[in-house]
Amino acid sequence: MPARIASSLVLWIACLNATAQTGGPTAHATSASAQRPRIALVLSGGGARGGAHIGVLKVLEELRVPVDMIVGTSAGSIVGAAYATGLPLATIENEMQGLSTASLFHDVVRDSVPMQRKADDATNYVGPEMGLGAHGLSLPKGAVAGVALEAVLRRLTARQHNVDFDRFPVPFRAIATDLATSEMVVLDRGSLSQAVRASMAIPAVISPVELDGRLLVDGGVTRNLPVDVARRMGADVVIAVNIGTPLLRREDITSLLSASEQMLRILTTTNVAQSLKELGPRDVLITPAWAASAR
Repeated sequence: MPARIASSLVLWIACLNATAQTGGPTAHATSASAQRPRIALVLSGGGARGGAHIGVLKVLEELRVPVDMIVGTSAGSIVGAAYATGLPLATIENEMQGLSTASLFHDVVRDSVPMQRKADDATNYVGPEMGLGAHGLSLPKGAVAGVALEAVLRRLTARQHNVDFDRFPVPFRAIATDLATSEMVVLDRGSLSQAVRASMAIPAVISPVELDGRLLVDGGVTRNLPVDVARRMGADVVIAVNIGTPLLRREDITSLLSASEQMLRILTTTNVAQSLKELGPRDVLITPAWAASAR
């Protein structure tokens, strides 16, 4: 895939430069050299396929394609958030290599965790999952609380030094969904690890994240390929990476996790189709072979 991406991007860069030099839409009327368009990288959700985003970023770095902003949903938000804060790609890849859907969605056994790790886990734990309160018994909203997941996310977002995502080395947005209203929620400030966890909280599997009075779940439900968010951030050109969410086969739907994942994949189909229509002639769509063959 990287070689295919590189060849298409080289052609795209050449066309973009030619347009600027001939006084096209990217030309600056008062400058001898054309003003460079602002480029946004949009990274879709796609479960365990999220590692493919690292390959795209490698090619962009090799070709010295500037990235002025990043918008990510679900798996795309993990890679996008880490990269936006300045974490080296080699470190991101190393952290992502050992991850799987099963390991992310499995809460650790507390007795086997060192004391320091227990203290770290308590720092960003998102509220009680079960208990007795004024209104009776409070039951969990997901199969797991996501403590193990958030521990991984804290390592990947360790370079966050500002609550304003616009002040990262690369401005960043994470996309989530309001569980109560079904609205898309664009996260642009606060705890980056919580924002990413909210963006990938699969309904009924990972407990929702409560932020600013909202219960937030996976952004793929409302916007799996958030091209429109990148436009609102001021992007002139969008590089959209759609790693795809092909439906699971009947024989692969064997558990609560796989059934919930299938429901999410069904919901993403329509909103991805709409986002693809929003891409213009200067934009680039990168679709891995497995995603293209599934359409």
